[in-house]
Amino acid sequence: TAQMGGVCTLINTTCCTYIDHSGQIKKDIQNMWAQSKVFHRVAQGKIAWGLEELWEKLISWLPSLGWIKQLFVILLMLVALGVLFLVLVRCLLWCIRETKHSYVNWKKHQLRQQVELGNTLEKL
Repeated sequence: TAQMGGVCTLINTTCCTYIDHSGQIKKDIQNMWAQSKVFHRVAQGKIAWGLEELWEKLISWLPSLGWIKQLFVILLMLVALGVLFLVLVRCLLWCIRETKHSYVNWKKHQLRQQVELGNTLEKL
């Protein structure tokens, strides 16, 4: 405004107008609150990925004894880690075999090229 010595003081106090942006500000604040609620739910882990329902189905048939559920969870984790380990070992062995095969082919072509180059030099 002109009293505060803003732009109106530089231009002219009679042409100064006030534009009310409070409606847009209210919308922006509501949008920020909605987004912060979503972030809060994500931070608390309340966004379900469908794994909780699957987990409940897996352990719902077990009795309510805590140690049996813990034993089941440990066994399930060991099986999952074992399968993951076997898959990784299988991939590693495949990579080693392919690398060896590729090296053998490269060496074979290199020797062939050296022999052909040697034969060419002898003819000269």
